[in-house]
Amino acid sequence: MSGKNKMKGKDLMKNMAMPEVTINKFDEAAINEIVKQIDTISELYGPHQPILINVDSFGGSIYGLAKVYEKLQSIDNKVITYTSSK
Repeated sequence: MSGKNKMKGKDLMKNMAMPEVTINKFDEAAINEIVKQIDTISELYGPHQPILINVDSFGGSIYGLAKVYEKLQSIDNKVITYTSSK
């Protein structure tokens, strides 16, 4: 392989899609799964990988929202949130 085709770690990460979590329910089971997904992404990619959070929900439990908020505050990853459709 020529030197031109070799990618270093940073370059490889730039070409990878950003990990994403979609929130479409705020019930207890869905929130527990979302928290697990956030933990997994943070552990797998490390603190320097931003995480996309897609909020696609009509709403739900304020306690569920608080649990997701607390989880996002506890990780070192940059978090990018956006909404879609609903």
